[in-house]
Amino acid sequence: MMRYFAAHPTAANILMFIILLLGITALPGLNKETFPEIELYKVQVTVNYPGASASEVEEGICNRLEDATDGISFLEERSCEARDNVGIMVLDMQEVGNLQQFIDDVNSAVDSITDFPNDAEEPLIDELGRTSAVVSVAISADLSQPELKALAEHYRDRLLALPEVPMVDVSGFSTHELSVRVKAETLRRYRLSIQDIASLIQQQAVDLPAGILEADLRSYQIRVENERRSVDELADLVVLSDDKGGRLRLGDIATISDDFTDEEVRVELNGRPAALLQVRKNTGDDTLTVYNAVQGFVDAENAMLPESTRLVITQDSASIVKDRLQLLIRNGWQGLLLATLALALVSEHTAVVVGCLALYLLGCARLTDIVYRRADADEPFRYYHQHDFDGRAADGDRYPDG
Repeated sequence: MMRYFAAHPTAANILMFIILLLGITALPGLNKETFPEIELYKVQVTVNYPGASASEVEEGICNRLEDATDGISFLEERSCEARDNVGIMVLDMQEVGNLQQFIDDVNSAVDSITDFPNDAEEPLIDELGRTSAVVSVAISADLSQPELKALAEHYRDRLLALPEVPMVDVSGFSTHELSVRVKAETLRRYRLSIQDIASLIQQQAVDLPAGILEADLRSYQIRVENERRSVDELADLVVLSDDKGGRLRLGDIATISDDFTDEEVRVELNGRPAALLQVRKNTGDDTLTVYNAVQGFVDAENAMLPESTRLVITQDSASIVKDRLQLLIRNGWQGLLLATLALALVSEHTAVVVGCLALYLLGCARLTDIVYRRADADEPFRYYHQHDFDGRAADGDRYPDG
């Protein structure tokens, strides 16, 4: 082969031009990442247990998960972390195993557990390492926490409607709740107790299946949907009634508020309350494509929003990819320029060498065109979380600006 191309330099030049053209054509479709994809072979099982302490989670959740997953094939290591309100188990698979079969085995083992505590929620099973963070969008507005979360969920739905954005999560809030407060004298007046109020809410605010109605040609599933998810719906709940049609509703005797369990869990941007939208991608998605879509959305929304409400891009991991691509391009054309000049000094085919240089520089220009300029430095924000035993809010770590 080498002898053939040495005897036919024209064929070698044509082949080189074809390879260069194919590379330039395929370049825009390549995924641009900081690091190559790495298989983690890990599966995470999360079970929420509201109101439970860490010791109760260990006894009621972790011990049962460990007993159920004892006989799983290709299990290399496992660990279960018991926290307040949640238990998290991570299972590592040996590299020789089949990951999909391993996930199915974990699902079957968890489904076989029948003695979880009554208040425990359904287990969530996720494969780790399939997604990675791209960018976060902080939403800053002078709103209450419930209103701010509603606004964040609105923008999450808007972002998910973009075909380039695969996943968006809302963070920066504690558990959402509707709190009911009744004065002691009001309870004595109507001969009620707090337990009576709680029982009435539990009995009337329900969302349960009520059976199946069989017809000649098909069947219908009947469901009672009366969960009362808003303040107005909960205030309309009947507490007492009499034979004459009189009704005492919960809103008549109680103060109902839409709030969060822990006010000290919050995000602030430049001293103002904020919500955080975390944009993530699958392993097959391109980081710069996702980032560009989010950047365009943020710019369009900020152009229409009032000054009191701002969308700010932060935690920008895409800028690292852009910086490294630009460094690669700069080093590439500088190295090729020096190599081409050295070849031109000793080569008889100076025109061919110069043509190759021009074609390569054209390819570099094409690559530079698809790598966007780095965004301006993002505004820092703070994430507060409670971790002191005396109840004081502690300042969390300051997130990096990209």
